[in-house]
Amino acid sequence: MKTLVTCPTYGRIPYLNRMLAGFISQTYDDKHLVIINDDRNVELCCNNDQVTCINLNKKILLPQKRNMGIMLGYYDLIMQYDDDDIFLPNRISNHVKKHIENPDIWYYWNKSSYIVYGDKFELAGCSPNHCSFLRKGWFSVGGYANNQNIGDDMEFYFKIPEEFKKEENENNPELADYVYNFGGVNYHTSYEKDQTIDEIAYNQLLEMNLINKKYWIEPDYEEYNKFLILENLYKEKKETLQVKHIDQGKIDINHLLI
Repeated sequence: MKTLVTCPTYGRIPYLNRMLAGFISQTYDDKHLVIINDDRNVELCCNNDQVTCINLNKKILLPQKRNMGIMLGYYDLIMQYDDDDIFLPNRISNHVKKHIENPDIWYYWNKSSYIVYGDKFELAGCSPNHCSFLRKGWFSVGGYANNQNIGDDMEFYFKIPEEFKKEENENNPELADYVYNFGGVNYHTSYEKDQTIDEIAYNQLLEMNLINKKYWIEPDYEEYNKFLILENLYKEKKETLQVKHIDQGKIDINHLLI
């Protein structure tokens, strides 16, 4: 199944390198990543044949960016990848396998994922945005249609007829293939106002000397591999692990390896 991974982004440049590492590290080959950036103050670029960067000259709604990414070209399967989260290596392979095994469904939601919540790494359920769906199914329900930057995942989920959905149970470490990052980020869309987010994004570009410049996204395997270590440690110890946020997009786990 040709798989398209869509990553809408705004003001999260420090997280994009580990996000790219997660995409490249997938065990599934027939894939493409589209990054949709609507911060007109910076142009995102990537020198990888499996990655397309779309840079917009004005800010639009998150569900509009999701729809735009999906329209990039014809792909069988669509997966969303939030810019601050982590795809573990078998994520795409797992979802493709589920769709092949269940040809009558077009929406699959794996509710088991890891989460970084504050300074804790543990197993937890995740939002319906951490799903996969057939492009033809997305067309059939009119795509994402929410008129605000929060709740677009639920709006899309509730439009889908039950007979086309398959959902896995929560809190199964053998199924977990995603890390939902809710700690160490510079903002949360559901908390801050748009004006505040705009200020955070602009000040970040000032600090990085990137106003009206290009930023080339390069895979940060060193940072990505820390999450693979955390996954293995969690499966071994079966308990919550503590992480230390040392910078945006970077964590310290050395204390766990002693």
